[in-house]
Formats: sequence, C-alpha cells, structure tokens
Amino acid sequence: MQKNTDLSKPTAPCQVCVRTRIFLAVSICLIVAMPLLGDKATPLTVLTPMNMALTIVGIGSLAFIARWIAWRRDAARPKGTSPSTAEDA
Repeated sequence: MQKNTDLSKPTAPCQVCVRTRIFLAVSICLIVAMPLLGDKATPLTVLTPMNMALTIVGIGSLAFIARWIAWRRDAARPKGTSPSTAEDA
C-alpha cells in the first residue's frame, strides 16, 4: 500500500489490519458470551485449535488437488487449441 502524503484523503486499511480487527472482535465477543451463555455454549467446545487446523489443512489439500488436476488437464491439451475447440472436436 502506498503512503498517503495527502492527509485530506483517507485511504483504506490494509487487508491484514482488517482481518486482525475482525478476529479480535469475534474473539472478544466469544470471551464475553461464554459466561453469559453457560450450558448453551457447549456446542462451541468442538471448536478446538486442532479441529480448526485439521479443517484448514483438509480444505487446503482439496484445493491443491483440484488445482493440480486442472493444471494437468491444461498441460495435456495440445498447444494450439482452446478449451472450447478441444471439446467440440
């Protein structure tokens, strides 16, 4: 992001800052809500760090496999053809 030398025009915050603010807001809401909810919050016990990490790794692995298959299909296609002409032939 470029440095804003004109102070009259505000710039948008960077994406890292936005994500950090959202994470902190949700975390604070959960911390405040846990004592208030009591037994109603028991389904949230499934959200452990290990479960979240396994979910992220699983989704990432599936995305990698899908992208790899798409790349292999594109690499196997003859160089002078587009996807629409290869299917019509």
